[in-house]
Amino acid sequence: DDDGDDDEEEERIRLDLEEERKAKAVRDELDRRTGRLWTDDWEITDDDWFAGKKFDDLPDWSPELCSRVSLERVKVLKGGVPTLSTLSALPLPSAQPPHPSSSDPKLYIKHARRSIQSEIQAAVEAAAGDRVAKIMELPTWEDKQDAVDELFESVEDELRHTGSDGGRMAVLAAQPGFGDWVEAALERHLKSVVKNAGVQDGGATNVDGEDSGVDDKGRGDSSTAAVAEEASGTPTREQDEAATPIFIDVLGSEDDGKDTPSIVHPLTPHHKEGTGRMVEEWELAANKGTKRIMLRQCVRDIAQTLVEAGKEESDGTRVRRVYVKGGKGVGKTAALAAIVA
Repeated sequence: DDDGDDDEEEERIRLDLEEERKAKAVRDELDRRTGRLWTDDWEITDDDWFAGKKFDDLPDWSPELCSRVSLERVKVLKGGVPTLSTLSALPLPSAQPPHPSSSDPKLYIKHARRSIQSEIQAAVEAAAGDRVAKIMELPTWEDKQDAVDELFESVEDELRHTGSDGGRMAVLAAQPGFGDWVEAALERHLKSVVKNAGVQDGGATNVDGEDSGVDDKGRGDSSTAAVAEEASGTPTREQDEAATPIFIDVLGSEDDGKDTPSIVHPLTPHHKEGTGRMVEEWELAANKGTKRIMLRQCVRDIAQTLVEAGKEESDGTRVRRVYVKGGKGVGKTAALAAIVA
């Protein structure tokens, strides 16, 4: 019996040591992650349990506890809350598509396909490199055609070889339509190079060497819309894609202790749902010295509509109404608060 008890005790000690070894491996992995200015104690010791400390005894959060990188990643618009005209011309990144389980899955599928297309397009342009420029310098059309045919084969092989090293390209390279994706991306790249070369020579030229006043989709020069947007002050698609998320701070010096800052007056709490989740997020925020709202494209769209309405009817006889629609928790209150501010 004593031998059996000893064996059970040794087995228990072995299991405890094994569990401690795995926990230490996890702690070491967390400590090796970059961007951390300190090392956390990942367990609560017996001394901490019996010290009688309470939550109120813990130190308050302060910006000094954050790393420089984390603080720089949060962009706050300079100059305070912008006017509607400034907001209507502010470049803002597009929102992520809704999760397929919470809305129409077609939107997410479209986003996934566009993401795959963009990644393959960038990989194809990088793989083609300077070879396209060398093909353009060949003397005869037959030589160019032979070089293009060889380019199609070599680019696909190079991307498949790149995918063998792992990563997302390895998953894409295993798809049945990978060859068609690469072919379409390379064709778009070649058309773009030929078109740019024609513009530099003083006229647009299509792939067959004929003059053309329209793009490959027959809709005219695709840069016309971008020029019109720049002339009207509306950010272009390229500007929105290059933009980073940005916040505005609506907290004033006289708003200490208030649920809603005075700058959003006369916006009042809803008679049934209260102040909305935005105020709840402000209450849960670690930094009590700020009340921020992230600007989104839907907020800019509302501002653009109001600015255009002001230009069309300056006598005040007509008011354009904007209907803000969305599910619970998507940011309707935040959008209205930003517009009112």
